Amino acid sequence: MNSQVLLPIITGVFIGAVLFFLFFRLVIRGKYMAQTEQPLFDEKAAEGLLKKQGYRILAKRLKETVITNINEKDHFGYIQADYLVDKLKKRYPVLVYAGEGSPDPNEENFRRRLIELDRAFHLDGVLCLDLGKMEIYCTSFRFPKERDLDFFFRFLGALFIISIVIGIIWILVHSGLL
Repeated sequence: MNSQVLLPIITGVFIGAVLFFLFFRLVIRGKYMAQTEQPLFDEKAAEGLLKKQGYRILAKRLKETVITNINEKDHFGYIQADYLVDKLKKRYPVLVYAGEGSPDPNEENFRRRLIELDRAFHLDGVLCLDLGKMEIYCTSFRFPKERDLDFFFRFLGALFIISIVIGIIWILVHSGLL
C-alpha cells in the first residue's frame, strides 16, 4: 500500500519539478531576449557617425533608474539612452532619431524625452543623432526665471542697504572719525 501511494507521489513531484524548471527557463530566456531585442535603428550607421565626429562610445543602451513618488508611494522605472559618449572630456547621453524628417526640439514629446535624459544623466547636454540627415545635434536646457514683484523688492532692499552703508561711511569721513 505504501509503495502504491509513494510511487505516484514521487513521479508527480519529479514531473512537477521538470515542468517548473522548463517554465522557469522559458521565463528567464524571455527576459533575456527582451533585453537583447534589436534596436529600431541601424547601429553600425549610428556608431560610424559618432566615431566620425570624434566621439568615443562608452556604453550602449545605458539605463538610469527613476523613482516617481505619487501620494508618498514610490514607483520605479528607468530612462534609457541609446549610447553614452565622450569628446574633449565632456560626456553625453545619445538619443538616436530614426524617424521620417528631422527631429524638432520644439515638439513637446521629443523635447520631454530630451529633458528626461538631461535630468536623469546629469551630464554636459544631450546629443540627438539624426540618422536621416546623418547629423548630430547637441542640446542643453536652461529654464530662465521670471523677474516678478519679489525680484523688484529684493533689488530695492539691496539698494537701500547699500545706500545706508555709503551714508554711514560718508558721515564717518566728514566727521573726521575715519
